Amino acid sequence: RVWGERDRIVPSTRNRKLPPVYDIFKSLPRTNCKQCGSTCLAFAARLRSGEVRLGDCPLLSQPEYTGNREQISRLFSAG
Repeated sequence: RVWGERDRIVPSTRNRKLPPVYDIFKSLPRTNCKQCGSTCLAFAARLRSGEVRLGDCPLLSQPEYTGNREQISRLFSAG
């Protein structure tokens, strides 16, 4: 789909400030369950660098962590 719309896509030249790793970490479940393949702190660093997506943390998809997921999304959209 993106390839078909490539002529209409305008790249953003706005610099985006990434949130600090520790701020992301504070919003994660911090259980270090390693279901994502790493500890929560390592996941926060990988999330900041774009190596993983928010959905790669299985716990964040659970209803009790909805607020955490929203907080992390806000951190990235605030930059």
